[in-house]
Amino acid sequence: MTILLSRILETADKRKISDQAINRFLKAHRNHVDDWKTQKSKPTTDEVSALSTLFNVSIDYLLGKTDDPSPSGAGHPVGADGQPVSGLALALAERMMRLSPSSMEKALDYVAFLEHQETAPMP
Repeated sequence: MTILLSRILETADKRKISDQAINRFLKAHRNHVDDWKTQKSKPTTDEVSALSTLFNVSIDYLLGKTDDPSPSGAGHPVGADGQPVSGLALALAERMMRLSPSSMEKALDYVAFLEHQETAPMP
């Protein structure tokens, strides 16, 4: 297994992001990550770049050029709590920006529903 694939899989596992979620994020077929694992294909440059955003790590980390996963560059977005915004949140925001205002409202309603589901007491 290459260091690139190893880092992708390890980082996804640490962040609890499934192969299926990666496939959907990359808009790839359902066995895309499996194809990497079986060496039928390799991640493209664009995919590595997208995954670095999703995982909130540097491309150099994924490529094995550094052991520091921190995204490089100053000015990385931070949330209201002062903590760095996760790559998954950035990816979600990027996708939301492509929606119509009406669809954005529906998506926000759905997020509110999910938040309620997660905070509601179990029966």
